[in-house]
Amino acid sequence: MDRFTTLVTTVTTTVGPRPLHLYLTCNSTRLEAPCLRYTSERKQISSWLTHSWNPFTTPAVRNPGNGKIIAVIKNSYVYQWSDEETDIDKVKKKNFSNTIHKLIVKDETVFVVFDNGAVQTLSNAIATRKEEKSAVIGEGETILHTHISNGSEVITMVTLTKEGEHKAYLLSLKEESTSVIASQNITNKTLNSKGFCILSTGEIICLWSDSSLALYNWDTQNQLTFKNHLYEAEELNPRKSVRILQLSSTHIGILGMDASEEGGKLILVDIKFGLVTSSKKLKMYRNPPLAWNTGREVILTEGGSLAAVPFTLTVSNLATVFGSRTHENMDSLTDTCLRWPLVSYDWEIKPEATMTIFSKKSEGLSKIIQMLKLGSVTEDVVAKEVTAHTIQLKDVDLVEECVRSFEQFPESCIVDVLSFYMQHGEGSYDNDNKDEAEMKESINPFNEKQMALINGVLSKPFTDIQLLAELPRLSFSLSLKLIKYLQHLITEGQAPVEKSSDETCKKIPLLQQLCIWLSLLLDTNYHQLVMTSEISIHKLLLTCLNEINTLRTFVENMVDIEPLARRIMEAKTLPVNQAAAPYSIERLMIPL
Repeated sequence: MDRFTTLVTTVTTTVGPRPLHLYLTCNSTRLEAPCLRYTSERKQISSWLTHSWNPFTTPAVRNPGNGKIIAVIKNSYVYQWSDEETDIDKVKKKNFSNTIHKLIVKDETVFVVFDNGAVQTLSNAIATRKEEKSAVIGEGETILHTHISNGSEVITMVTLTKEGEHKAYLLSLKEESTSVIASQNITNKTLNSKGFCILSTGEIICLWSDSSLALYNWDTQNQLTFKNHLYEAEELNPRKSVRILQLSSTHIGILGMDASEEGGKLILVDIKFGLVTSSKKLKMYRNPPLAWNTGREVILTEGGSLAAVPFTLTVSNLATVFGSRTHENMDSLTDTCLRWPLVSYDWEIKPEATMTIFSKKSEGLSKIIQMLKLGSVTEDVVAKEVTAHTIQLKDVDLVEECVRSFEQFPESCIVDVLSFYMQHGEGSYDNDNKDEAEMKESINPFNEKQMALINGVLSKPFTDIQLLAELPRLSFSLSLKLIKYLQHLITEGQAPVEKSSDETCKKIPLLQQLCIWLSLLLDTNYHQLVMTSEISIHKLLLTCLNEINTLRTFVENMVDIEPLARRIMEAKTLPVNQAAAPYSIERLMIPL
């Protein structure tokens, strides 16, 4: 576990020529200290080694200016090399007179943070590398966190003094000179700090040993003051260190030991309203914990390996937070918020401000929500509990209303509702007067009403990784029915390619979403499909393969038409080398 020291993420692009890369800088007891580069598919594509007497001492970063990788070796040597370089010991190095703490990339610029607190851009630091940098922090202090604000003129830094106290610095970076604007100790007479995080706004978050999460900011007089009490992290063990990550302007992630002292736990906190919106149990805990934010997932250490936890963030508002709190003190439900009359003001109230968890819900569904008494929870938690209750009641109308009315619909509910529709379809729906022989010959295993309900579930947004974890709960026989139905929608040409205003197209999922569903089902049931001896299943898969090949051939033929169609639309003549073709197109301008 100790080999994981620092993980630096460099997001180039997710759709362009470069995928998401992770640069992992390790310390090891072996003779080499590797710096590895991983893609978003978790495959190692590069590795650079140094000798044991030249260990990496800072995280590796990518220089946005020239695209090269930069790392510090033996605290004072800066190395730069390209992706094609194999032996970095042969790379020309820059020797600094001051020891380097860290390299930071901000606004397309690489900054060098020295151990004494001085900060310079990489270009200026190299130019003055033989000069002694003036100390900014106190003697014996160790830098813990550094944040450079937008504009690269203000720096917030948190250090650990030799007395064991934490100290915050507000620094000014002008003309490559670092000066102290203000400094102040972050102390509590009776509590110990377990973790810090500097937000993009320069504010500081601290988790104290009583599980309280506090927010501090610099006031107009440059004094660090307590701003707000954010949350009580009762899910974590207050005696162990934590790692706090900023995931967005309104959300943070906290990694620590579970309160039960069995493994670790990652919680997602909405700092705007002080609520835990999600949590993830981990098998093992490391002290101190290590975690990094890539922008779409949290990379953390679990045992002797790295784990990726994907996350999806939504901005909370008063409706989602207080909608379930309001009904606890009300005998009747209402779709609007209570407010007092305003005098001499004409404020516009946005529609979302009047929305609650009961908005656009029927009386029956509202009673179920009130009966469950879920308290202050997010919409996805409400959807999960309410959907499970309506499935137990076997009320098709209420289940369909849950699918339609809840925007945040968990992947587990999608699988449960699909299973419910397919298992209870024969007894709950009219078979549209189809005889048994006709039903067997039809490629579509469902009737019209079942199709409408299942289409509504298939159209719900989902995360493929989370859905793939839930699909094994769907039985093999039901999975075959769903594969057959997806093949029917794809081959019959009913699925639209893109969103349309046509009401008929709105009721059928997009072709891309159907293809993802089919891929996930085949992935989940791969071993059973391979080992089965039923001829009907082999025929189904063979028919599906033939239809997909036909569809692919059709698309490829349409692509060949694209250049000619574009020239016709743009009224361009054909190239000269096509003059001998069976036809040619020319536009003549005849003056009047």
